[in-house]
Amino acid sequence: MNDGLPGLFIYTINQDKDGFIWLGTDRGLCYFDGFDYHMAYVSDTLETYFPVASYETENGKIYFGFNDGTVHYTDKRQLVQIPGIQAGRINDIVENRDSLVFIISQNNGIFVFNPAKPEETISLENPVNDLLYCAGFTRDGRLILGTQNGLALCEYTDGELKLISTAEELDYIKAVSYTHLMLPT
Repeated sequence: MNDGLPGLFIYTINQDKDGFIWLGTDRGLCYFDGFDYHMAYVSDTLETYFPVASYETENGKIYFGFNDGTVHYTDKRQLVQIPGIQAGRINDIVENRDSLVFIISQNNGIFVFNPAKPEETISLENPVNDLLYCAGFTRDGRLILGTQNGLALCEYTDGELKLISTAEELDYIKAVSYTHLMLPT
């Protein structure tokens, strides 16, 4: 029983500062106000596109990565598309300690922007030339990427992403979900 939930599958869940629950379903993005589900339509997207990743930044904006490679954020209960991001599929969204947002696409690299200036998004090459599924930051600010063939530890400095090391014995990583990860350096 779905009690009005549009869709059969939920891929991502987030709650905004006003208490609304945002759900990325196989039928699209909706929010729950405590009583009813409301669809949040995205202009210029087909009904078959749906959010598969979400992240709430320190400033309270929720970003959604869609299976069509676009990224949107909430402005009250409206969605705004971030220009300049077009990838095959967005698998994860994370924020570093400098409040930069990192968009992890499955096979089209990584996009980085300051939430105050999302129109100035920069594109970074995938440092491991492998499918990317998830990401997280270590306590010392390094980026860990979960790839099809293991983990990759990277360092982001001055607009560049440098590969530090890989751990290929951990195959097909789908979830790096800790806020702060501790790995040996």
